[in-house]
Amino acid sequence: MTDLYSVDLSFPSERLKALVPCYRIAGLLPLLADRCLNSVLDMQFPFSDFERINLGNGDIIEMTPKTVTRSFSSKKKWAMVKEIYDMLDQRIPHAEFIYRASEIDSTLVFKPRGCKFKPLNCDQLVEALKYVTKALVALHDLSFMHRDLSWDKVLRRCDGENEWFVTGFDEAVGAPQIYPHPVASTEARGTHAPEMVRGLHGVKVDVWGVGHLVKTCGLTNLPKMLRELQSRCLDQNPDQRPTAADCYHHLLSASSTATY
Repeated sequence: MTDLYSVDLSFPSERLKALVPCYRIAGLLPLLADRCLNSVLDMQFPFSDFERINLGNGDIIEMTPKTVTRSFSSKKKWAMVKEIYDMLDQRIPHAEFIYRASEIDSTLVFKPRGCKFKPLNCDQLVEALKYVTKALVALHDLSFMHRDLSWDKVLRRCDGENEWFVTGFDEAVGAPQIYPHPVASTEARGTHAPEMVRGLHGVKVDVWGVGHLVKTCGLTNLPKMLRELQSRCLDQNPDQRPTAADCYHHLLSASSTATY
């Protein structure tokens, strides 16, 4: 067995010795690449079992194969986020929920575990949007709105379940709201509905978010049905946008007839 770390490449004999394990490793790389590609195509996502992400504001996300743990630097922020999820209390389908909470550690543990993954084709996009709009229908029935939909907040389950789900309810509030949303005003212009910057806004901001998901899906040559849905959802006038239920039934009808 050759220890590549100890090989002295200044000698020809040592360089030849290093070639054998390098050749064997090179033979494994195409197999690994094929495995990763096939995993994506078969919807068996390659992802890291354990990840730790520092959000830069003192908050940390730690991901295990089945759960996601968020650690908060502020007890106030921890209590605020917990209150939102307790209010929703697993009443929203296809959405993450609190599995365990610790006030002592200022942590919240969420299920299910997901991974960031944009749809690979229009069929997957329609499927993802159906899950999202079904979640929004239940959320809006409770007179709540998410207010921060993006592909960072719409994940695919990592446990083999064929489901997309909504995460990141930190900005969720009761609807309507009469004041401008500060995040929309300062940090994320163009990623939130325009009325959120102006002031009064309601559940139609999430419908705008659905249109933004279509717009930012990364796919080209979208069929007419999706282009029309995007246009209607991104209407500058909230009153002219469809409801989440309208979007869901439209997507359901389109996928059942397979005519986009």
